[in-house]
Amino acid sequence: MAGSDTLLLRRTFPELESSLLTYFRRDVPRDSYRSYNEAKHVVTWNNGSTTRFGYCRNENDVYQYQGAEFLFIGIDELTHFTLKQWQFLTSRNRCPILEYTAGYSRGKKVVPGMAGATNPGNIGHAWVKALWVDKVAPAGFERPELYDYAGEYDFVRARH
Repeated sequence: MAGSDTLLLRRTFPELESSLLTYFRRDVPRDSYRSYNEAKHVVTWNNGSTTRFGYCRNENDVYQYQGAEFLFIGIDELTHFTLKQWQFLTSRNRCPILEYTAGYSRGKKVVPGMAGATNPGNIGHAWVKALWVDKVAPAGFERPELYDYAGEYDFVRARH
């Protein structure tokens, strides 16, 4: 979606550098984007959208995204993150944009979304399993009555 902002995360900068940033530099053709700010790890795409590559090493690092809005947030190795970090990031996943063509609203609302890829284990294993596999509120989940677990969380098993 033109003019939207997205966020891709890993838990630490070394993990970010050795995976998502490496894949971006290697696999995305240079003519696909307008610019890449190496210091801020932000890609500006040809349509004006941005993708920010970030990390949250410490529990409170998620607060660097306070005030930001992202149409999409993708987290690589989700079980490396805590439930507190996930819940805060869900509050940044917002951008009620109407789709426009030639200056006219097409009346379609674009819905924000989040996705996580992960392997079993690590500090977030229990809460990730509860939400995506068991489809129940994990221990410590704030305001569980606001969620439709069966309708909002889809688990897709990897295939070899």
